[in-house]
Amino acid sequence: MLKFHALLTAFIVGLSSFLFIQPAFAASKTINGLSVSPAIINIQVSPGQNVVTFNETITNITTNQLAVNLSVKDFGALNASGSIGFYGSGYKSFTNPHSLSSAIDLPTTEYLINPHQSQTISVNINNVSQLSAGGHYSALIFTPFIAISGATHNQVNLQPSVASLIFLTTASGGVQGVKLGGLSMASIGFTLPSNVYVLLTNTGNTQIIPRGSVTLKGPTSNLITQSIINSNSGLILPNTSRLFNETLTSSHDLFKLAGIYHLQLIYRVDGSSNFQTATKSFLYINPLIFVFLLLIILIIRFFVGHHKKSKYKTKVKRRFRRAKL
Repeated sequence: MLKFHALLTAFIVGLSSFLFIQPAFAASKTINGLSVSPAIINIQVSPGQNVVTFNETITNITTNQLAVNLSVKDFGALNASGSIGFYGSGYKSFTNPHSLSSAIDLPTTEYLINPHQSQTISVNINNVSQLSAGGHYSALIFTPFIAISGATHNQVNLQPSVASLIFLTTASGGVQGVKLGGLSMASIGFTLPSNVYVLLTNTGNTQIIPRGSVTLKGPTSNLITQSIINSNSGLILPNTSRLFNETLTSSHDLFKLAGIYHLQLIYRVDGSSNFQTATKSFLYINPLIFVFLLLIILIIRFFVGHHKKSKYKTKVKRRFRRAKL
């Protein structure tokens, strides 16, 4: 099984164009730093295109001369949270149909950048017409060092590295699809749900952005609340799943009718008009019912007791009158 070597935090499509690294040791926070732009590269290959070229700008935001080592690593989904991981030791790119690293041509792997200066490099992706159909994912890894005496080989390591993620889609053969992996909901409850977990799976061969909504309706089909799925436009890579935790706001539960409620999920792939739906029903028992039942029982017991007491007093009075006669 492929071993993930490093963990990158949950990525968002709207990530800033600059990605800043932090120093490896707290005492050096103010002097170490590197930025790269763009941090995310989306490439749609055109029909007949065989080579893709793009530029990457590296900026030294420290007061030291930095030596920057450049490498390439493929990445994939780490878990259902939306995090990604870079493949590490034991990984063989030819076993991964979504690999891109072997097609990336770097002009050089080492750069010297003076303080507060930038350098732009040109990166080629070769033979893109020969890639398997669908999405391909790799990253440029920039590892900074403090250069000593202007040499790239005599350095002080400033881990961690900073990455620029590449998402490439081939000119043809791309397939997008999504299916529901799970909709978590209790079948009975004394409160209306405040959170719903939706697991969506990418069944295609390219990355997708799922869209949709979760709607809660009451026993009379009245709208209680609605939540938008994936409002931050998170991605799902091919053949992987992502878990969405949706918040439902429904105030004043005590004033809601008891009965069968319906949770409806509508979802699709961004850009597609093909909606899919799923519905789950559950029984909502209003806690006020128990209060009313208890109150009714107490009232009944009161009147029954009062009636028995009155009947007993009447009986005693009759016996007393008979005794006097």
